Amino acid sequence: MFTSKVYTVSIPSSGIVLEEERIAREVISRWNVENGERTGVVLLPIPSDCKDVTPDIFIFTIDNYVEIAKVEAAITTGARVFLFFRKYHDAGNTISTELKAIQDLMRCTKATCVDYNSPSDFKQVLIQTIEI
Repeated sequence: MFTSKVYTVSIPSSGIVLEEERIAREVISRWNVENGERTGVVLLPIPSDCKDVTPDIFIFTIDNYVEIAKVEAAITTGARVFLFFRKYHDAGNTISTELKAIQDLMRCTKATCVDYNSPSDFKQVLIQTIEI
């Protein structure tokens, strides 16, 4: 048994990147096992529809679509916000206003912005980024 500080983590998914949401939960679980006792920190993923808890950390995975209002709301909470952008982007399959919103977010200075190539690459990038 050990004592730890618990950080709640929200992993909102637009539905396009469900595989990345599953990977994020898996990476967090493994991180807790490997680092929780040593660091005194445990990351607790909360259900996406949970309204009773304000997350300490948000992890957004972004492909062709992003709910800008959700990202902006997350940033205004003062929580740590991570924006993971999938590099492969089908501009032809994206509404131009959404494409502009994604491009604007890539320049966001109030969040940690990270690129990745594929779901397997996302796993490695998240492992490197998640250090608390």
